[in-house]
Amino acid sequence: MGHRQLPWPPEKALQRLDGLQRGVLDVLPADATLLVTSDHSNLEDMSTHAHTYNPVPLIIYGPDAPAFADVTDLTGVTPAILDALRPH
Repeated sequence: MGHRQLPWPPEKALQRLDGLQRGVLDVLPADATLLVTSDHSNLEDMSTHAHTYNPVPLIIYGPDAPAFADVTDLTGVTPAILDALRPH
């Protein structure tokens, strides 16, 4: 949204994403885990096409969510995914 300077207010984009996420959660199997994140931010500053250095969300829902408890930045996401996929 920020890169292309779409003519929507950021709130509208977030509302659409919230609706999409609610729809996914409504049909997500009980044994599945949903992970939502981004590699950078820029939605919060529509005055630039560039990436910002602000934190991005990490949303985890499902039985493997505890594997992500210690993730503090993007470099921790892949190891947590691998840990969640490892047979316990």
